[in-house]
Amino acid sequence: MYVLTSSSSGMGGIIIWVVILVVFMFFFMIRPQRKEQARKNDMMYKMAVGETV
Repeated sequence: MYVLTSSSSGMGGIIIWVVILVVFMFFFMIRPQRKEQARKNDMMYKMAVGETV
């Protein structure tokens, strides 16, 4: 019984680290990419026909 308790607490620690890693990846990789895409879409929307880039 004692062995199951210690292994399950270790598994909980691994799950916590995986969640922290996913949150870190979201804030430092996915979120800035979405902001940049939104900025580009906004620029494209504001362009008038015939403007040069």
